[in-house]
Amino acid sequence: MPREDCLLLGTISKTHGIRGEMIIRTNNLSFEPDENWESLFLQIDGILVPFFISSIRSFKADEWVVCFDDYDNKSSVENLIGSPVWVKNDLIEAVDDELYMDELTGYELINLTTGRQGVIVDFMDIPGNPVFEVELEGEKIMVPAQDELIQEIDQDDQKLTMHLPEGIM
Repeated sequence: MPREDCLLLGTISKTHGIRGEMIIRTNNLSFEPDENWESLFLQIDGILVPFFISSIRSFKADEWVVCFDDYDNKSSVENLIGSPVWVKNDLIEAVDDELYMDELTGYELINLTTGRQGVIVDFMDIPGNPVFEVELEGEKIMVPAQDELIQEIDQDDQKLTMHLPEGIM
């Protein structure tokens, strides 16, 4: 499944119980799990792999409990912890025109502090520390993807302006 056709939901944060259930920590509180969804996609070795859903429900505002077909005990799902979870775009109804961090891939990143510019090539939702992978002068660097650092998003010209601390970029 191409990433362009999917939206990053969150990350599998831990197991839940002994029957193969896992907790997905979601990025967006406006999304609700839908029991009619057939599958979710886990990012494994950079590839989106479909996992068919046995059950899915909201646990807390930012956590969902999911169980996949053929995963029926705690030990069978432990290797999935930390995996980013994606869903097909057409299954999520847009609440508004909000732009999500994973949708900024391909944008030019401009650092107000140094004036340096690079291109966002990936977004990684590392729990507690989401980052953009930015290609800058042939090198790839990690830049914190924090709302408070973002100054402006120009969707028309695909430019993201950030005020980054010294030494990052």
